[in-house]
Amino acid sequence: MKHEWRKHEKSLYLPKTKPELVTVPRQKFFMIKGRGNSNSPDFSERIGVLYTLFSG
Repeated sequence: MKHEWRKHEKSLYLPKTKPELVTVPRQKFFMIKGRGNSNSPDFSERIGVLYTLFSG
């Protein structure tokens, strides 16, 4: 099931008209590490793995 962050975490991601303090909860993230050309086959493979993690 797709997580609709705009609906569930409005206070974190959508700007307000006035500044306000928000408490950001602990979160987990997937990331890739590296340098170089974003058009390389290695980068494409890593991004493919991230998409698989999110859609599975």
